[in-house]
Amino acid sequence: MVNLREDTRESIAKLTLMDDIFMNKVFENDTERTALLLRIILNNDKIKVIKAVTQQKLKNLSGHDLHLDILAQEENGRLFNVEVQNRSSGAAARRARYHLSLLDAHSLCRRANYTKSCRIITLSLSRSMTC
Repeated sequence: MVNLREDTRESIAKLTLMDDIFMNKVFENDTERTALLLRIILNNDKIKVIKAVTQQKLKNLSGHDLHLDILAQEENGRLFNVEVQNRSSGAAARRARYHLSLLDAHSLCRRANYTKSCRIITLSLSRSMTC
């Protein structure tokens, strides 16, 4: 058994999936857990994830880079971007739009027709969300 200080134990006990450090470890390269999360949120049992990465960096040569919390891909090429926020910044729609624009820019091959761009679903999860 690992010997941890009491304050470390208490900090770990307070972690939830809304905390980046914990969420990254839970979903890191785990297609099954990622698929389960997407199936539950989207109420779609047919989602089959073939690739899942956490903290995927997207470079923007003319501005703000991104670190995507979870980026998942299905066999048909459809992408899912799951963003987790502990606090609502009040700009969720603009943030989602920015994420989507960079994902579009990075997923379309050079000289490809725009009809070849893949379908992307961006999900923004916040601790303050209500159903």
